[in-house]
Amino acid sequence: HVATEKDNHAPSRDASYWKYLESYPKSYAESCRIVDERIRKHQIQRFSLKNPYLSYFGIPVLMLGISFSLGGIPGILLYTAIALFSVLFSEAAFYLEHYGLKREESEKVAAHHSWDSYHRFSNYQTFMVQRHADHHLNAGNEYIYLRSHRDSYRLPLGYPLLSLLAFYP
Repeated sequence: HVATEKDNHAPSRDASYWKYLESYPKSYAESCRIVDERIRKHQIQRFSLKNPYLSYFGIPVLMLGISFSLGGIPGILLYTAIALFSVLFSEAAFYLEHYGLKREESEKVAAHHSWDSYHRFSNYQTFMVQRHADHHLNAGNEYIYLRSHRDSYRLPLGYPLLSLLAFYP
């Protein structure tokens, strides 16, 4: 659904970052629906180690336990603050990568349906996520095989700075 009306990660040009975040619960529910579909398709048992929900929920619970054992309530508060900060910046990257781009349902996904970023320092900070357009064109490829596209839109600044700007509409 890249950049279509059905895409929860495709904010319109008039949507602020905070307005965009309102779609987070809907997007999360859609992700769970997709995972549930895969679990049914592959007949994965509820308590199997192959069930991704065990890591989705088990790892954060384990981290909360470790945070509590190392730092008590302040440890839990610190872990929660770091997790919230991480989600806010991750969602800001999604917001920036899809901001204002639309396509018709019948239109084939192209490089110009997402934003790329070619700012070296920023890309080192964000684990080289700049090849976003090719991710949509070749979703099955591992990152190291993703390419740059001349016809993709390019962000004027790096992700960290644009994320901070997005926080203040």
